[in-house]
Amino acid sequence: MKEGFVVFHKVRDVPMKKKAYASEIKPFTPVHVKPQRSKIPSKTRVSKLYARIKNLERQQKAIPQYRGSFKPRPVSEKRLFKQDKKPV
Repeated sequence: MKEGFVVFHKVRDVPMKKKAYASEIKPFTPVHVKPQRSKIPSKTRVSKLYARIKNLERQQKAIPQYRGSFKPRPVSEKRLFKQDKKPV
């Protein structure tokens, strides 16, 4: 390094060194794992979920249920047209 240049040579075969500890086979020991606790949701989360369920139930009840797939005519259509005739 004092001279200021470095020379690299390409080598075809590099001898592999055997490692001393490769011959020793240790038995497998699994990693210690903590048992998982069952998580209890907070009271706030439970109350929010309960309120959401109640709101969904109210929305379902607010939608009118009709027999079959027929729906009554809208009010604007009832005012404009007679019962017998419908616009084309």
